[in-house]
Amino acid sequence: MPLTTIYGGGTKIINTTVGNSGIIQTLHPDVMQFIGVLGTAATPYAMTVQEIDAINELVWGMEANGLWSKMQVVYPFIGSNSTAQSYNLKNTGTFQITWNTVASITFSTANGMQKTNYTPSTSQTLNNAHLSVYLGTAQSGIIVPMAAFTSPDRWLQINSSPPALNANIIIQGASGVITSFALPATNTGFIIGSRTSSTSSKAYYNGRLAATNTTTATSNRPTVPVTIGIQNNNGTPNQFPCTQAIRFASIGTGLNDIEAKALTSIVQLYQSKLGRQV
Repeated sequence: MPLTTIYGGGTKIINTTVGNSGIIQTLHPDVMQFIGVLGTAATPYAMTVQEIDAINELVWGMEANGLWSKMQVVYPFIGSNSTAQSYNLKNTGTFQITWNTVASITFSTANGMQKTNYTPSTSQTLNNAHLSVYLGTAQSGIIVPMAAFTSPDRWLQINSSPPALNANIIIQGASGVITSFALPATNTGFIIGSRTSSTSSKAYYNGRLAATNTTTATSNRPTVPVTIGIQNNNGTPNQFPCTQAIRFASIGTGLNDIEAKALTSIVQLYQSKLGRQV
């Protein structure tokens, strides 16, 4: 679909079939870049007006709350093909996912790892980092939706082992520096892990502060890329594959309580606009 059929002057979404006055909205420059890249990729994807509206509001919402500058990686997981779902909304030229399997973002040890090409040791500031993931469907057992591990340095791990469902978050810490909280039986929702100092690691679940760990982190950042869907253990797909629908993920600098709550509201609105909220 040519961009001229979606934009008026290249800066607005125009669709008069939606409501009485339609959707008329100024597009964020990064959104325009994202749409253009998806539309001209090797396997092109033409975003719908609904999808453009949802992503545009997602970015402007983060911009308004001082969050966009804190993002290094934003995966909105939009589109009907693996190429569209691989791009980093914050910067389409960096940290594109390398897929080993593309079946509805379903993962297993046999299928290997989906590499974000984001390596914490070279791309991340020590004691200033966050990672978030929106889990849209339920799964039992121990899972790892996003992780990187080079002993003893860990990134993020979510353990959910019935009947006790817990999310265990480790950011720039060894196994003893775990920020843990209970999950509901559905094992779905939006989880944020954030480290803002060597003695402050926090976990947020659906916008609320769920747990805090003040143990001093003495380890460093993993030297292998963060992967999606299974743990990257020293460069090998190790264990705990996640077959849940991952509907959003981000990596960036650390978030405080207010910022984590704002990000949750913005991401939840994004999911609602696409009809895939939980």
